[in-house]
Formats: sequence, structure tokens, C-alpha cells
Amino acid sequence: MNWGFKSSKIQNLSKIGVANIGGYVVSAGLWFILAGFLQSEKYGELSYLIAIAGIVTSVCLIGGPQSIIVFSAKKIQLQGTIFIISFFSSIFSAVILYIFLQNLEIGIFVIGSVIYNLTISELLGRKSYGTYSKVFLLQKVLQFILAIGFYFIMGEAGILLGIGLSFFVMIKVFYENIKNNKLDFKLLKEKMTFIINIYIRDLTKAFKGNIAHIMIAPLFGFSLLGNYHLGLQVFGILAIIPGIITNFVISEEASGESMKKIKKYTISLSVVFAGLGFFVAPEVLPYFFPKYENVVDLIPILSLAVIPATISNMFISTFLSKENSKPIVIGYAISIVVLIIGIFILGSTIGALGLAVSFLLSQISYTIFLASIKKFYKNI
Repeated sequence: MNWGFKSSKIQNLSKIGVANIGGYVVSAGLWFILAGFLQSEKYGELSYLIAIAGIVTSVCLIGGPQSIIVFSAKKIQLQGTIFIISFFSSIFSAVILYIFLQNLEIGIFVIGSVIYNLTISELLGRKSYGTYSKVFLLQKVLQFILAIGFYFIMGEAGILLGIGLSFFVMIKVFYENIKNNKLDFKLLKEKMTFIINIYIRDLTKAFKGNIAHIMIAPLFGFSLLGNYHLGLQVFGILAIIPGIITNFVISEEASGESMKKIKKYTISLSVVFAGLGFFVAPEVLPYFFPKYENVVDLIPILSLAVIPATISNMFISTFLSKENSKPIVIGYAISIVVLIIGIFILGSTIGALGLAVSFLLSQISYTIFLASIKKFYKNI
């Protein structure tokens, strides 16, 4: 099959694909195993803490991982500057989290996540796909081993600690990057508009990805949140391919390559995956997770969200490759509003199903907005 680019690019994509698929399967396996160990309420509490850590991590990632991909691909030497600012931000945030939550593990999670996300993004931008693949897979394996191991030693707190420690696999690469790239605040100022837009976009993305967890816990309880989080793990597996393609395409398009054909094939694959999630997953999961009664209602609708999520990722790669992040930021803001309203209204009226529908509607609204911008402003 001709995917629209040279065999060398197919090899590069396959390197990313094999590692990401393997890594995400290991990661999802961890969450599925934890779902078997934990009651839905404890599972929900764990996902609640990780949601907080996810938002704080995004606050610390100045400029965001995808700005690092773009700058590295275009050989714009801003990695060291962004790395230093983000690292000290993570240290400060870890201290604040400990003061307010009395939780050391969540601070370690944030610091490690900042280090990992910046360095892995730099590898993608440099098109070091082989190294990226090895490190990505290694982190997921370490995450699995450490989280399970510390769980049996420390209980639920050990899971968060184990995941956080797994991120430090990139500490040496992180240090070398800072050492070999000088600080350049002048260049940072020149790129500030793009960086701020990406930063706001990543904040809104993190907010969107975690706000449901923050809202569901006090509104509907940790048990329902546990069911929702388990459903999102299924969605995450189904969305593996879109995630792989997005990271690959951003780097390639930033270098001036055309990715039109592979985008079309990816969207077609998303329809197949959505169908599998809609028809197959609800029949299988109840046998493995009988304690999670609401997950059957959630999974079919969450699975459908793979299609608009894939399409929006294709638009995102185009906008980012041209350093135009404003539509992405505005689109995320719209989708967050849709998600919040949906959780309040639909979640309160139809329960678990309403939460899934809210998630689907937020993805659809985001995709429609990006498609509209691309259509009416064809030069974008």
C-alpha cells in the first residue's frame, strides 16, 4: 500500500508506531490490572490525584511539548531555555502541592513528568525516532513494574510514586540538553507569541482532559469517577493510532513534508477502531470488571469519540506545522465549555451515559470548529 511518502518515512513511522502501541498497551494494562485490584471508589480517587498532577504538569511545561517538537524540527535553539524555566516551575509546584495536599508522591510525579515530556518531545523534533521509541517503551515498562511493586509495599500511594519515578528515565538526557544548549531569552522573546498560544492551548487541553475528573468526584462521587476513568482507558487504546500519527505528522509537516494521504488513511482506521469499541468492548469488559457497573454505558459512546478526535488531530498538526496555534486554543476553549455544560446537565439527568455523551459532544464541537476555520481560511 502506498501511504504517500518514501519507504524511509514508513520505517520511521513504524518505529514510532511499534513503540507507542506497545507502550500504550503496557500502560493500559497497568490501569486494567489496578482496576482489578481496587474498588471503583479507590480507583476514582487515584485518577482524581493524577488529574490534579496532569493539570499542574501542563502549567509547568512552559511553551508545551509540541512547541519543543516544532522548534527542534526547525532547528530553533530554544530547548535549553524552555527546559530550565519548566524545571524550576515544577520544583516550585511540587512544594506548593505538598503544602496543600500533604502528598509527596504527587510532587515527584509532576517533576518527573515535566522532565520526561520535554525530552521525549525534543527527540521527536530531532527525528530521533529510534531513540524515541526505545525510551518511550522503556518508560511504560518501568511505570508498570514500579507502580505495581510500590502498590504492594505502600498501597495506593505507591502507585502514584511508581508512575512518577518512571518518568526520571530521561533525567540524563534532560541534563545534557540543558548543558549543551545555552540560554537565549532574546530568541525566547521573539517566539513568545507562538509559545504563549501553544502554552494556552496545552493548558486548555490539560484542563479539558482532567476537568471531568475534578468535577465528577464532588458531583457524583469517586465510584462513578472510577467507572469513567476505566472507560477512558478503552478510549485511549482505541486512540493510539491517532496519537502516533499526530506526533509524527507534526514533525514531518514542520519540515515541509506533505502528509495528506496518511491523514486520510488514519481517519479511515479511526472508524474501524470506533466500531470495535462500540460493539465489542461492552460485551467483553463486564466479565473482567464486574465491580464497575456503569462502564458498559460509558464505553460505546466514548468509543465513537475516537473519530472526531482523530480528525481534529489532523487539523492540529497542520496548524502547528505553520506555527499557527490560535485556532487550536480557541477550539479547545469551546470544547471545554461544551464538556462542562454537558457534565452539569447531562450527567445530572442521565448519569454515566450523560458523562460519555458530554465527552463525545466536546470532541465533535472541537473538530467542527477547526474544520470551519480551515475551510474559510484556506491559506492557513
